[in-house]
Amino acid sequence: LYYSSLRLLAFPLLFMPVIWLSGLKGDTAFVMLLISAMPAANTSALVAERFGGDGELASSANLYSTLLCIFTVPLVFFIYKAIPVWQEELMAKGIVPQTNKFSELQPARELWRSYQPEKAEFRFKARSLAEAKTWQKKVRRKLAGALGLNESSKPKLSPKLLERVDKGDYVREKILIRTAPDALMPVYLLIPKEGKKPLPTVLAFNGHGYGVKDIVGLRADGSEREPGEGYQKDFGVALCRSGFLVAAPEISCFGERQTDYAYLKPSNSPEASTCVQSAMLAFWQGKSVLGLRARDGLRLVDYLETRKDVDLSRLGAMGISGGGMHTFFSACLDTRIKACVVSGYYCTFRDSILAMHHCPCNFA
Repeated sequence: LYYSSLRLLAFPLLFMPVIWLSGLKGDTAFVMLLISAMPAANTSALVAERFGGDGELASSANLYSTLLCIFTVPLVFFIYKAIPVWQEELMAKGIVPQTNKFSELQPARELWRSYQPEKAEFRFKARSLAEAKTWQKKVRRKLAGALGLNESSKPKLSPKLLERVDKGDYVREKILIRTAPDALMPVYLLIPKEGKKPLPTVLAFNGHGYGVKDIVGLRADGSEREPGEGYQKDFGVALCRSGFLVAAPEISCFGERQTDYAYLKPSNSPEASTCVQSAMLAFWQGKSVLGLRARDGLRLVDYLETRKDVDLSRLGAMGISGGGMHTFFSACLDTRIKACVVSGYYCTFRDSILAMHHCPCNFA
């Protein structure tokens, strides 16, 4: 019992200043503290027996520490909440109530208190496959509305081939399709030379950077490069060389689809961002850049349906960062996408979008 008390209380208390001095904050600090407050490992008795130690003592420590942690872990959390250096952060997140008498002057207090995803109208509550499918259908419709997605006008795609480059083991085509009455979208198609057609196909969505060229083996100026440069590692090329036909669109606000907002630049401010300005304009109209991108993704799948070399029954999507966002929402909205890989995006809004600076094109 004595050793268990040391393990469950003394060690976490001694570890707290170490966490603080290391500069850890938020969930990382809290998880580290929780780990330090956990009971003795089950394997301690086995290790003691194996190496000639006191197996009975180790078993007792394991038993007592496991029982006591029911009480000590909440106590450690209570102490953690009471320390001023962490209390301010917990207050900001709404985990701990504001204590000063002027707290109601702070808009964050009101907003955090109403942030209750566990009580959301469309939270997932299904207990069977049938209920899940009903929920998906209802939420998909509401999600499209929340994004400002309007599919009432679907002009002809009018695909136009802009270039065709033989890359040895695959062919890279660049096409142009119309996704809306006033919107055109360039798309790179990476088509393997080997493999039985129709081919399994992947939508490849790039993240923030200089655009789709960064995932299809091209530099920003359009010159060829060897795959692997940059944080996105030309994953479109990698997918193609794994046997997939890859459709990589120029996402709205990136690359060739940027807008020159230089005229908005005051002498002492950075140049205006296409994503930011477009997002603000879209919000004003009850739309979102996220919704524009999701619509473009739907139209791209419409185009792929017309190609004989595409097996739409084996359609997937993959993206990183902002492309992960595109992948996530496209897969939610379009049932033709059968599988997806979301990299560098999937997280709770509280711990990502609301916890740090993000481009407004990431949310609606």
